[in-house]
Amino acid sequence: MLDLQTPTFGLLFGSFLYRRDLFDPLTFRSKFKALYGPSFQLVPSFNPLPDYYAKEMGKPLERIFIASCTPYPRDYLVSSKLLALTWEREWSVDQKRMVNVDMGFLTQENFI
Repeated sequence: MLDLQTPTFGLLFGSFLYRRDLFDPLTFRSKFKALYGPSFQLVPSFNPLPDYYAKEMGKPLERIFIASCTPYPRDYLVSSKLLALTWEREWSVDQKRMVNVDMGFLTQENFI
């Protein structure tokens, strides 16, 4: 007989690509922490596709990753992706994104 198992929990993370001249990364950290609790951040030295996003967002672009310290059920990923769209609209100027937000999920089994 097949036994169903509860999927493992994982860490939510957000990738924020933004204009440093318009936004302080603390803005993103505060929003993320208010919803998901304690977190940590990573500022990568490699930032792919800046020219692609610069067409809409302008330059210079920087990226920060913020991840939860608390594991969450996998179904939180859907609501966090919808929230990312809300944040992008909130931070837009003249209906152009000034921040690109991608939410993801890190578990023992995969990186989504």
